[in-house]
Amino acid sequence: MSQATESSQWRGRIGIIGGLGPHAHLEMERRLLAAVGPVTGDQGYPSWIVVSIPETPDRTAYLLGDGPSPVPDLIDGARRLEAAGADFGLIACNTAHVFLDDIRAQTRLPMLDMVQETLAAAGCLGWTRIGLLATTGTLRTELYPRAAARTDSEIEVISLLDLIDGARHQDELVMRSIYGSTWEDGDHSGGIKAGLTHDPQSGKPYADALHEALALVAAEGVDGVILGCTELPLALGRGTVGSIETLDPVDVVAREAVRIAGGNRELPNKPS
Repeated sequence: MSQATESSQWRGRIGIIGGLGPHAHLEMERRLLAAVGPVTGDQGYPSWIVVSIPETPDRTAYLLGDGPSPVPDLIDGARRLEAAGADFGLIACNTAHVFLDDIRAQTRLPMLDMVQETLAAAGCLGWTRIGLLATTGTLRTELYPRAAARTDSEIEVISLLDLIDGARHQDELVMRSIYGSTWEDGDHSGGIKAGLTHDPQSGKPYADALHEALALVAAEGVDGVILGCTELPLALGRGTVGSIETLDPVDVVAREAVRIAGGNRELPNKPS
Protein backbone atom coordinates (compact mmCIF):
# COMPACT_ATOMS: atom_id res chain seq x y z
CA MET A 1 0.00 0.00 0.00
CA SER A 2 1.56 3.28 -1.05
CA GLN A 3 0.77 6.50 0.75
CA ALA A 4 1.84 10.12 0.52
CA THR A 5 5.62 10.57 0.63
CA GLU A 6 5.72 14.15 1.91
CA SER A 7 5.35 14.71 5.65
CA SER A 8 3.07 17.71 5.03
CA GLN A 9 0.51 15.36 3.51
CA TRP A 10 0.07 13.37 6.73
CA ARG A 11 -2.96 14.75 8.53
CA GLY A 12 -3.13 12.66 11.68
CA ARG A 13 -0.73 11.47 14.38
CA ILE A 14 -1.10 7.82 15.39
CA GLY A 15 -1.02 6.75 19.04
CA ILE A 16 -0.12 3.20 20.08
CA ILE A 17 -0.86 1.61 23.45
CA GLY A 18 1.89 -0.98 23.70
CA GLY A 19 3.76 -3.18 26.11
CA LEU A 20 1.00 -5.80 26.03
CA GLY A 21 3.43 -7.86 25.55
CA PRO A 22 6.35 -5.72 24.65
CA HIS A 23 7.16 -7.43 21.35
CA ALA A 24 3.68 -6.73 19.98
CA HIS A 25 3.95 -2.97 19.61
CA LEU A 26 7.35 -3.34 17.96
CA GLU A 27 5.68 -5.53 15.36
CA MET A 28 2.90 -2.94 15.08
CA GLU A 29 5.47 -0.30 14.21
CA ARG A 30 7.03 -2.58 11.61
CA ARG A 31 3.63 -3.13 10.03
CA LEU A 32 2.99 0.63 9.97
CA LEU A 33 6.22 1.11 8.04
CA ALA A 34 5.25 -1.69 5.65
CA ALA A 35 1.79 -0.18 5.16
CA VAL A 36 3.27 3.15 4.09
CA GLY A 37 5.39 1.57 1.38
CA PRO A 38 8.49 3.11 -0.25
CA VAL A 39 9.24 6.73 0.62
CA THR A 40 11.96 9.14 -0.46
CA GLY A 41 13.24 9.92 3.04
CA ASP A 42 12.54 9.86 6.76
CA GLN A 43 10.04 12.68 6.35
CA GLY A 44 7.82 10.52 4.20
CA TYR A 45 6.58 8.47 7.13
CA PRO A 46 3.65 9.43 9.36
CA SER A 47 4.18 10.53 12.94
CA TRP A 48 3.24 8.23 15.78
CA ILE A 49 3.57 8.10 19.54
CA VAL A 50 3.99 4.92 21.61
CA VAL A 51 3.19 4.55 25.28
CA SER A 52 4.56 1.21 26.48
CA ILE A 53 2.86 0.01 29.67
CA PRO A 54 4.17 -3.52 30.36
CA GLU A 55 3.10 -3.14 34.01
CA THR A 56 -0.51 -3.51 32.84
CA PRO A 57 -2.00 -6.63 34.48
CA ASP A 58 -2.42 -9.57 32.12
CA ARG A 59 -5.72 -9.33 30.29
CA THR A 60 -6.44 -13.04 30.05
CA ALA A 61 -5.54 -13.66 33.70
CA TYR A 62 -8.08 -11.02 34.75
CA LEU A 63 -10.78 -12.39 32.45
CA LEU A 64 -10.26 -15.87 33.86
CA GLY A 65 -10.57 -14.55 37.42
CA ASP A 66 -6.89 -14.80 38.27
CA GLY A 67 -5.59 -11.25 38.50
CA PRO A 68 -6.32 -7.53 38.84
CA SER A 69 -8.07 -5.43 36.23
CA PRO A 70 -5.97 -3.98 33.38
CA VAL A 71 -8.55 -1.24 32.72
CA PRO A 72 -6.96 1.56 34.81
CA ASP A 73 -3.62 1.16 33.02
CA LEU A 74 -5.26 1.00 29.59
CA ILE A 75 -7.21 4.18 30.31
CA ASP A 76 -4.04 5.83 31.59
CA GLY A 77 -2.26 4.84 28.38
CA ALA A 78 -4.98 6.39 26.22
CA ARG A 79 -4.93 9.58 28.26
CA ARG A 80 -1.17 9.84 27.96
CA LEU A 81 -1.41 9.48 24.20
CA GLU A 82 -4.08 12.17 24.09
CA ALA A 83 -1.96 14.53 26.21
CA ALA A 84 1.07 13.88 23.98
CA GLY A 85 -0.81 14.98 20.88
CA ALA A 86 -2.04 11.77 19.24
CA ASP A 87 -5.07 12.31 17.00
CA PHE A 88 -6.30 8.73 17.37
CA GLY A 89 -5.18 5.56 19.07
CA LEU A 90 -4.90 1.83 18.64
CA ILE A 91 -4.08 -0.99 21.02
CA ALA A 92 -1.41 -3.56 20.20
CA CYS A 93 -3.33 -6.39 21.88
CA ASN A 94 -6.41 -8.31 20.77
CA THR A 95 -7.62 -9.34 24.23
CA ALA A 96 -7.47 -5.74 25.51
CA HIS A 97 -10.29 -4.91 23.10
CA VAL A 98 -12.67 -6.57 25.55
CA PHE A 99 -12.24 -3.30 27.48
CA LEU A 100 -12.46 -0.91 24.52
CA ASP A 101 -15.78 0.58 25.60
CA ASP A 102 -14.31 1.33 29.06
CA ILE A 103 -11.37 3.14 27.45
CA ARG A 104 -13.59 5.10 25.08
CA ALA A 105 -15.82 6.18 27.97
CA GLN A 106 -12.88 7.69 29.85
CA THR A 107 -11.01 9.53 27.07
CA ARG A 108 -11.83 11.75 24.12
CA LEU A 109 -9.14 10.07 22.03
CA PRO A 110 -10.74 8.27 19.06
CA MET A 111 -9.77 4.58 19.21
CA LEU A 112 -9.44 2.24 16.25
CA ASP A 113 -11.11 -1.14 16.88
CA MET A 114 -8.72 -3.90 15.81
CA VAL A 115 -11.38 -6.61 16.09
CA GLN A 116 -13.97 -4.80 13.99
CA GLU A 117 -11.37 -3.80 11.39
CA THR A 118 -10.16 -7.39 11.10
CA LEU A 119 -13.64 -8.77 10.64
CA ALA A 120 -14.29 -6.12 7.97
CA ALA A 121 -11.11 -7.22 6.19
CA ALA A 122 -12.23 -10.86 6.41
CA GLY A 123 -15.55 -9.83 4.89
CA CYS A 124 -13.76 -8.15 2.00
CA LEU A 125 -12.02 -11.49 1.36
CA GLY A 126 -15.41 -13.22 1.25
CA TRP A 127 -14.86 -15.14 4.49
CA THR A 128 -18.07 -16.16 6.25
CA ARG A 129 -16.86 -19.24 8.16
CA ILE A 130 -13.87 -17.87 10.03
CA GLY A 131 -11.35 -19.72 12.14
CA LEU A 132 -9.82 -17.99 15.15
CA LEU A 133 -6.67 -18.64 17.15
CA ALA A 134 -6.49 -16.43 20.25
CA THR A 135 -5.91 -16.38 23.99
CA THR A 136 -8.42 -18.13 26.20
CA GLY A 137 -9.50 -14.72 27.49
CA THR A 138 -10.40 -13.58 23.99
CA LEU A 139 -12.22 -16.84 23.29
CA ARG A 140 -14.14 -17.10 26.57
CA THR A 141 -15.49 -13.55 26.23
CA GLU A 142 -16.55 -14.29 22.62
CA LEU A 143 -14.95 -11.02 21.57
CA TYR A 144 -14.84 -11.86 17.86
CA PRO A 145 -18.21 -13.67 17.57
CA ARG A 146 -20.00 -10.82 19.34
CA ALA A 147 -18.34 -8.25 17.10
CA ALA A 148 -19.26 -10.32 14.05
CA ALA A 149 -22.90 -10.58 15.16
CA ARG A 150 -23.14 -6.79 15.34
CA THR A 151 -22.38 -6.47 11.63
CA ASP A 152 -23.30 -9.75 9.91
CA SER A 153 -25.37 -12.50 11.50
CA GLU A 154 -24.25 -14.91 8.77
CA ILE A 155 -20.63 -14.92 9.92
CA GLU A 156 -19.57 -17.97 11.95
CA VAL A 157 -16.43 -17.86 14.09
CA ILE A 158 -14.83 -21.18 15.05
CA SER A 159 -12.04 -21.69 17.58
CA LEU A 160 -10.37 -24.62 19.32
CA LEU A 161 -12.92 -24.32 22.14
CA ASP A 162 -15.62 -25.37 19.68
CA LEU A 163 -13.87 -28.70 18.98
CA ILE A 164 -13.97 -32.00 20.84
CA ASP A 165 -11.20 -31.91 23.46
CA GLY A 166 -10.60 -28.35 22.30
CA ALA A 167 -9.92 -26.92 25.76
CA ARG A 168 -6.92 -29.23 26.13
CA HIS A 169 -5.59 -28.25 22.71
CA GLN A 170 -6.10 -24.58 23.60
CA ASP A 171 -4.05 -24.98 26.78
CA GLU A 172 -1.29 -27.19 25.38
CA LEU A 173 -0.83 -25.71 21.93
CA VAL A 174 -1.81 -22.04 22.18
CA MET A 175 -1.57 -20.79 25.76
CA ARG A 176 1.69 -22.58 26.53
CA SER A 177 3.18 -21.18 23.34
CA ILE A 178 2.16 -17.62 24.20
CA TYR A 179 2.87 -17.65 27.95
CA GLY A 180 5.16 -20.62 28.59
CA SER A 181 4.59 -24.10 29.92
CA THR A 182 3.89 -22.94 33.50
CA TRP A 183 1.21 -20.38 32.60
CA GLU A 184 -1.50 -22.39 34.40
CA ASP A 185 0.41 -21.87 37.66
CA GLY A 186 0.27 -18.11 37.17
CA ASP A 187 3.84 -17.95 35.88
CA HIS A 188 3.75 -15.90 32.67
CA SER A 189 7.52 -15.56 32.35
CA GLY A 190 7.99 -17.78 29.30
CA GLY A 191 6.64 -18.34 25.82
CA ILE A 192 6.58 -16.02 22.86
CA LYS A 193 5.79 -13.07 25.16
CA ALA A 194 9.23 -13.55 26.69
CA GLY A 195 10.88 -13.53 23.27
CA LEU A 196 11.43 -17.30 23.23
CA THR A 197 11.02 -19.52 20.18
CA HIS A 198 11.23 -22.96 21.86
CA ASP A 199 9.75 -24.53 24.97
CA PRO A 200 12.71 -24.71 27.41
CA GLN A 201 11.41 -27.97 28.92
CA SER A 202 10.62 -29.99 25.80
CA GLY A 203 12.79 -28.18 23.27
CA LYS A 204 9.79 -28.11 20.92
CA PRO A 205 9.47 -24.99 18.75
CA TYR A 206 6.40 -22.97 19.63
CA ALA A 207 5.78 -22.64 15.91
CA ASP A 208 5.21 -26.41 15.68
CA ALA A 209 2.53 -26.34 18.39
CA LEU A 210 0.83 -23.36 16.78
CA HIS A 211 0.91 -24.97 13.33
CA GLU A 212 -0.87 -27.95 14.88
CA ALA A 213 -3.49 -25.66 16.43
CA LEU A 214 -3.91 -23.82 13.13
CA ALA A 215 -4.43 -27.10 11.26
CA LEU A 216 -7.06 -28.26 13.76
CA VAL A 217 -9.12 -25.11 13.25
CA ALA A 218 -8.61 -25.09 9.48
CA ALA A 219 -9.86 -28.69 9.30
CA GLU A 220 -13.31 -27.40 10.27
CA GLY A 221 -13.79 -26.12 6.73
CA VAL A 222 -13.14 -22.45 7.43
CA ASP A 223 -12.41 -19.89 4.72
CA GLY A 224 -9.39 -18.62 6.63
CA VAL A 225 -8.04 -18.16 10.14
CA ILE A 226 -7.61 -14.93 12.11
CA LEU A 227 -4.45 -14.91 14.20
CA GLY A 228 -6.20 -13.15 17.07
CA CYS A 229 -3.27 -12.62 19.41
CA THR A 230 -0.40 -10.30 18.57
CA GLU A 231 2.18 -12.96 19.52
CA LEU A 232 0.91 -15.56 17.03
CA PRO A 233 2.25 -14.04 13.78
CA LEU A 234 5.66 -13.71 15.45
CA ALA A 235 5.87 -17.52 15.34
CA LEU A 236 3.61 -18.39 12.40
CA GLY A 237 4.23 -15.53 10.01
CA ARG A 238 1.33 -14.04 8.08
CA GLY A 239 -0.50 -14.53 4.81
CA THR A 240 -0.62 -18.14 3.62
CA VAL A 241 0.78 -20.44 6.32
CA GLY A 242 1.32 -23.79 4.65
CA SER A 243 -1.88 -23.99 2.64
CA ILE A 244 -3.99 -22.07 5.17
CA GLU A 245 -5.00 -18.47 4.57
CA THR A 246 -4.54 -16.32 7.66
CA LEU A 247 -5.30 -12.74 8.61
CA ASP A 248 -3.14 -10.79 11.04
CA PRO A 249 -5.10 -8.10 12.96
CA VAL A 250 -1.89 -6.12 13.52
CA ASP A 251 -1.37 -5.93 9.77
CA VAL A 252 -5.00 -4.94 9.21
CA VAL A 253 -5.08 -2.18 11.83
CA ALA A 254 -1.71 -0.82 10.68
CA ARG A 255 -3.04 -0.40 7.12
CA GLU A 256 -6.16 1.36 8.38
CA ALA A 257 -4.14 3.61 10.70
CA VAL A 258 -2.02 4.71 7.75
CA ARG A 259 -5.18 5.45 5.77
CA ILE A 260 -6.53 7.60 8.61
CA ALA A 261 -3.21 9.39 9.11
CA GLY A 262 -3.13 10.14 5.40
CA GLY A 263 -6.63 11.60 5.43
CA ASN A 264 -8.06 8.76 3.35
CA ARG A 265 -10.75 7.82 5.87
CA GLU A 266 -12.39 9.48 8.85
CA LEU A 267 -11.23 9.19 12.42
CA PRO A 268 -12.79 6.25 14.34
CA ASN A 269 -15.23 6.91 17.15
CA LYS A 270 -14.90 10.68 16.67
CA PRO A 271 -16.03 12.54 19.82
CA SER A 272 -19.14 14.66 19.50
